[in-house]
Amino acid sequence: MPIIMEVTVKSILITLTLSIIVLVTIIGNALVLLSFGLDSRLRQPFNYFIVNLAVTDFLVALFAMSFYTIDTLLGYWPFGIIVCGFWIYVDYAMTFASVFTIVAISLDRFWSVTWAIQYKNTNGKKKNLIVLSIVWWVLC
Repeated sequence: MPIIMEVTVKSILITLTLSIIVLVTIIGNALVLLSFGLDSRLRQPFNYFIVNLAVTDFLVALFAMSFYTIDTLLGYWPFGIIVCGFWIYVDYAMTFASVFTIVAISLDRFWSVTWAIQYKNTNGKKKNLIVLSIVWWVLC
């Protein structure tokens, strides 16, 4: 039997704040993905890292953050054990993918500054897609 939550100013403010954060995250990352899809000038090798980051952050907002908001609002988990396992997996996997993508971006930027000529000659879409494939392979 679900517990009836008392509606307070605090619970309303928490719900509004979490909902706004989730919506801004979803819309912002969707705009990044839409921009990349529509503008061919953005399809530069480095931007594949940005797209991967937008995908992972979009999925975190869509699944992990939205379910967390509902859980916080209700004060209990209403979705059952299977959805709970899915929620935990998506939360951790997409967060790790996001962090690993930031590490890949940092290494890419370090390489571009430290060995600029070699970077210019070897940087490309294929290399970046291989790096991102490794990021996703580690999670599976």
